[in-house]
Amino acid sequence: MTRHPIAAAQPASPAAGPAATAAELDAHRAALSDPERGYVVLRGFLDPAGVERYRSECAAFLARGRVIHTRMNRDDLPDYVHPRTAPRPDGGPRRDPSRGPDTWRIYQFLHNAHSAQTQALFERVLSLRDAIEAPWRADPAWRAEVEAVHDYVQVTRYVDDCEGLPRHHDTAKDLPHPMLQPLMLLSRPGIDYQGGDLFVWTRSGRQLSMEHDAKLAMGDLLFFDRSLDHQVQASRPVPGAVGRWAVVLGARDRRCGRWLDRLTYGDFWHTRVRPLHKKVRRRLGPGRRARSAD
Repeated sequence: MTRHPIAAAQPASPAAGPAATAAELDAHRAALSDPERGYVVLRGFLDPAGVERYRSECAAFLARGRVIHTRMNRDDLPDYVHPRTAPRPDGGPRRDPSRGPDTWRIYQFLHNAHSAQTQALFERVLSLRDAIEAPWRADPAWRAEVEAVHDYVQVTRYVDDCEGLPRHHDTAKDLPHPMLQPLMLLSRPGIDYQGGDLFVWTRSGRQLSMEHDAKLAMGDLLFFDRSLDHQVQASRPVPGAVGRWAVVLGARDRRCGRWLDRLTYGDFWHTRVRPLHKKVRRRLGPGRRARSAD
């Protein structure tokens, strides 16, 4: 069974807080499996001082970390910064490259060393996620999907005029049980930024606002089923504030492990091959375009 290194190799930390009871875990599973819901919010999971410390740590890395222009996931990578321009939620053209990226992402890998407080946060979230998911591992189809991916942490800082992220889902919709996505806001909605709401569509088709329906606030931990469609609303700056920051603590994706994957997901592809690839796609036209590398 593939497990993330923190939960597999380290004992429980006193900083992790009390473990969830069996009744609490059962209640979380029921809410996450509810076709009218699909999420759970744990209030005040990280206190304001802890959020400020972690966000400051990430901001410092954003200023000095290695920049990789195309996303990579491997077991031997250092943490890195990824400037990203996402498709517009309204289907319009992507942001003009001359304006720079609309999000800056930090990819933090569990095999790398981090501060003691950050390690404790990762352990606390992933251990709880694993405890919620534990009964579902008995299902071969669900277990196969989970064991095909690996865990990492994805911190996102949204630029002041970010148009948001389009409606999408992060894993197959036909899984027999939810696969969990742990997300935390690292800044305050309505105070540090305007807009930027996270919308989630339940299995029954209801659209839910995490800011208004779930009352999601900075430091709360949101678990939601990553097979559900979700979308991030455009955000706008508040003068003098930090803007919209969020972190997915236990994002999951397949490794790019083979030499060809490393070539096509690396700097060589982005700086030399990818511009040629874009020209070919434009010549082919919208009906015959190949899938983009990122």
